[in-house]
Amino acid sequence: MKFSMWIVNDWLEAFEPEPRITKGDMKIKGVRYFTEGIEPEEDLLYVGHATDFIATGGAGVICANRDDLILLNTEDEYQIFNEIQRMLEFYNDWENGIMRAIEEGASVEEILQLTMPVLNKTILVTDASHSMLGICHHPEEQEHFIMEDGHLSSHDVIMLNEVLQQYTGVHDPYIVDGGYDQKDIIRNFYAKNGDLIGWFVAMEGADAHAYSRLHLTEVFCHLLDFWFRINEEALLFSPQSSLFINILDNKETDPSQIRFRQEGIGWAGNPDMQLFYIREGSSQLDMNYLQRALSASFSAVYCFKYLSDLLIIVNYDKITEKKFRQELSDALKKRKMCCGSSYRFKDLQQLPAYYKQAQLALQYGSTKPGAVNRCEDFALEYIRHQINDQLEIPLSSPAAEKLKQYDATAGTEYYRTLAVYLLQERDQTKTAEILCIHRNTLIYRIKKIESLINIDLDDGRNRFALLLSFFVTDPDFLQK
Repeated sequence: MKFSMWIVNDWLEAFEPEPRITKGDMKIKGVRYFTEGIEPEEDLLYVGHATDFIATGGAGVICANRDDLILLNTEDEYQIFNEIQRMLEFYNDWENGIMRAIEEGASVEEILQLTMPVLNKTILVTDASHSMLGICHHPEEQEHFIMEDGHLSSHDVIMLNEVLQQYTGVHDPYIVDGGYDQKDIIRNFYAKNGDLIGWFVAMEGADAHAYSRLHLTEVFCHLLDFWFRINEEALLFSPQSSLFINILDNKETDPSQIRFRQEGIGWAGNPDMQLFYIREGSSQLDMNYLQRALSASFSAVYCFKYLSDLLIIVNYDKITEKKFRQELSDALKKRKMCCGSSYRFKDLQQLPAYYKQAQLALQYGSTKPGAVNRCEDFALEYIRHQINDQLEIPLSSPAAEKLKQYDATAGTEYYRTLAVYLLQERDQTKTAEILCIHRNTLIYRIKKIESLINIDLDDGRNRFALLLSFFVTDPDFLQK
């Protein structure tokens, strides 16, 4: 990290600094003691007694960089040198810590918390639609008002829009009138194509330490530029994701409007889609990592937060299902996460139903890291639970119960034999293989079963009644 003389000046505030700074550029990256005859380097800060720099310098210690200097009310140049060394270490650790957090998939909220001790003001970041990406309140300041949907208040939206008209295309931090006699520091973020994708705001950041805060904001926002580059596609997609959120919230029900907005995101016609669901409970860091990884890898995948959960909608007309599922599974495995998926569908208007399907798949599916659970694999189990929850009278087949009792006394396996036989659609070869018996043995058993329960298994209605009985009353039926 490089420093300015203003940052040094504010760090040494306890020594009553008298700054004589004309440039104050962010070029300092080290500190040395000043000695006579030394050839000063532009990127170093020199510390010495006032008389070392100026023969008639008088009392005090001077910190100098090129033509800029700061006079300090102390005679202890060694203490000042060590204090500047501590400053260098503090800010470099801060910068490196934020970079590590970004690389590990930290959210904006977590990054802001890391920088609160440095900027020491209420700081926030929004996307281009004024939706809050993160906010960190200073403990001694009044909490900033945020709308229930996570957006800025209307007053702040109006203010930011007015600011944008004046500072369009500006990439460095700037000071604006935030109203109520306060001066805020703002920084714009842009996508590679030049689109505005967000803002950073330090509330009342331009106080007595305005110059140093501007410089520290510049350092911090260069780091946030890296976060925005990583998450750029997801942020550019966020306005389009509102289509899916509005459908889920039943705010968008007009089929013609849904089709129109589908065309707006390049999903015209009736694409083959699927919804994936990751429930709340996974860490925010892991959710952000997954959102970033998938959005960066696929142009036809929308990852967005909904009710604290993460939803993923895929357009298989534009990407290969096998490739997507493999990358999804790998990304989930890295973060020890799993998900549920809906049936494939073409009608976005029915999205709430597919959302419930994906939730069902995760509820009944595997929790193994990397598992992508399919709704169709657990639909029957869900139906069985629903039937049992609603049943008020026993519907177990007397024939099936009779076989259970016969097996208990005779030591036979007629109950399991019939279950497997019916589940295999009376395929004798497959049934015999599963039961590990000879085909002739199976034929004998089936005849014996028919005589015991006095039911004709050629009658489809009889088979259905038996299958339903097995299905409703025997939790292990589907595994037979």
